Amino acid sequence: MPKKLDRNLLKSKRWIIDGANGSEIQRLGEEACTGDFGAMSTHTQANIVEKVHRLYVEAGANFIIANTYSSNYNILSTYNQEDKCQGLIEESIALTNKAVAGADDRFVAASISEHPPFDDNLKLCWPEEKIEMENWEKTLAFLFDQNIDCLFLELIRTKEHGVMLAKAVNNVWQKLPEHKKVPIFVGLVPEFVDADKKKLRFMKPHYEHKNESYEDFTFSADNIKCYFDALSGVDLLGINIMHCDFDVVGPAVKILRECWDGPVGVYPQNGYWDYPEWIALEVDFVKAKVQLEEWLELDVNMFGGCCGTTPTLIKFLAKELKGRL
Repeated sequence: MPKKLDRNLLKSKRWIIDGANGSEIQRLGEEACTGDFGAMSTHTQANIVEKVHRLYVEAGANFIIANTYSSNYNILSTYNQEDKCQGLIEESIALTNKAVAGADDRFVAASISEHPPFDDNLKLCWPEEKIEMENWEKTLAFLFDQNIDCLFLELIRTKEHGVMLAKAVNNVWQKLPEHKKVPIFVGLVPEFVDADKKKLRFMKPHYEHKNESYEDFTFSADNIKCYFDALSGVDLLGINIMHCDFDVVGPAVKILRECWDGPVGVYPQNGYWDYPEWIALEVDFVKAKVQLEEWLELDVNMFGGCCGTTPTLIKFLAKELKGRL
């Protein structure tokens, strides 16, 4: 059985988050990436989803993130698959629990992301604000009702939708029975503003076909706090820096430390979008080792990978961090 997931436990040693879920399912499976970003894979290739989780368990990951990243009503309703949302969530988390069964110090993390919905022409198609909020809350009610140890809010990067999702988590979490009030982790997504790599902003949505625009949202302590404010009533346990290039992590953690003294996780990406496919690149492990030392100096507690990373990176991290407090 996992230990109680709290700040003292996370501060007691270094922990490993798993690597890419969606791009690994795509790499090992038989289906190309589609607009639902892997949500339906839980039904169409459950054996591959479970295999990916098992590979990360075997590689040494402590936090295994369920394949619920895009299993929400805002995305699924675009493909007329909203009636499958509850089933996808239940099956995804059941597969994750099956994959971690019998392993020590493993935690099942449900995932919900700010990832946008697209129509058949690959244009963003967020519903009106009231419907968007209702969709978040309906999805969260199913997620919190599962056998999970924590919830990861992922791809959080805009004021328009990220803050709304955070508020929805706050609304639903406070109405839960005590035994369902699992800790929350927030995954923030920074990027460099330009080539000089001196300033950071929250990553702007980069899609060739889009019908809404976003102003630059500076990655600053004040702007990060807007998510903290939206989550004021939950057990906010950790902040993750995710889905960014490896060299963005250090500068982003330094800014985060201006407003957050709790556990910090990092899981950068490796590659780039050639929409709708993710093009993975080889990890430079020499550079990764140098960057890992930088992250340790910044008192990072949790380490993993995002899009384009594989169990090979997780094995590397587990080996490098073994026995390090």
